[in-house]
Amino acid sequence: MIGGNYRRLKRFEDAISDFERGRQYEEDGRFEVNSSYNLINEIVLPIEEGMKTAADQRGKLQAAAAVLEQQVRGGRRRDRWAWADLGECLLLLGDLERARSAYDEFISLGDTDSIKSARAVLQRLCAVLVESDGEAAVNVDSGLQQLERATRG
Repeated sequence: MIGGNYRRLKRFEDAISDFERGRQYEEDGRFEVNSSYNLINEIVLPIEEGMKTAADQRGKLQAAAAVLEQQVRGGRRRDRWAWADLGECLLLLGDLERARSAYDEFISLGDTDSIKSARAVLQRLCAVLVESDGEAAVNVDSGLQQLERATRG
């Protein structure tokens, strides 16, 4: 979570470094950490800050999606944030059908505040991607629209 503090301070290199360190704990079975917070932030923060594109992060996004798919089939099947993280990865990979399904699960498990929080993440991503990666921006916008409909309805 230190990475999140550095992110708020706009110390992005420090944030990425701490997200990487946190991801190592998440991946290490000895610690039994069933989370994707650091994994996703390590991948997405460089995209949000214009340091990398979704294409640059494709391999990491594919690996993260595979981890998340395993998690949501197991101990995190009722964890709204696992589904939101999976949806975000799939949007950035251009897999819109599976992203919609993941966000449907997220919406069914979440509340208005969590949906608004996920929307804010996609809004930040979309704003950056419009400038650097039009196709990814369109994909992320489709997820954003899905979440916006969920908070209206």
